[in-house]
Amino acid sequence: MNPIERIIPRFRYGNILPHAGRAVRSNMVYQFYRLVPNDIMEVSIVLGLRDYALEEVERAIENYWHCVEDLVREKVDIIVLGGVPISAQLGRARMLQLITRQRSASA
Repeated sequence: MNPIERIIPRFRYGNILPHAGRAVRSNMVYQFYRLVPNDIMEVSIVLGLRDYALEEVERAIENYWHCVEDLVREKVDIIVLGGVPISAQLGRARMLQLITRQRSASA
């Protein structure tokens, strides 16, 4: 292994964070890097959700595909949509549609 290969992450974890705003999230990042091996990298993007009301979830989910496209450009290995209330508001059938479409877009 050459020296450059040692610093390149072997796995990139794409994370779509639900909330918008300027909230500091240092604890989550700290905990993530304490749990995973040194060659794992988190790449995060924000969906833009202001609250979990159905109307707001519907508005924010319009940004979902922009988030997916940006994470695919970053060459992440997996994409996770954070926030259980988002899944609960959209329902199982809609979430399965998102997952199926995302898999084909990421391939």
